[in-house]
Amino acid sequence: MKNTFRVVLASLGFALITPTFAASKDPNISAIKARQGDMAIRAHNLGPLVAMAKGKMPYDSALAAQLAGNLKLLLDLDTSRDWPAG
Repeated sequence: MKNTFRVVLASLGFALITPTFAASKDPNISAIKARQGDMAIRAHNLGPLVAMAKGKMPYDSALAAQLAGNLKLLLDLDTSRDWPAG
C-alpha cells in the first residue's frame, strides 16, 4: 500500500510538472514553476494539519498521520534541479 501511494504521488507530481518543463525553454522559469508546484502540494497537505492544530478543524489522527506521511515523502524528493545556480 505504501509503495502504491508513492507511485501514485510520483506520477501525479510528474504529470503536474512535465507540462511546465515542456512549456518553457528558459530554465529559470521552469524551475520557478516547479518550485511553485512543489509548494502547492506541500500547502495542500499542511493546511489541514495547521487547521487541526489551531482548533479550526476537528482532530483526526488517521488523517493527520496520512498528511504527515505525505509531507515526509515530499521531503525525500530531490528538488536540487529546481534551484539553478545564479
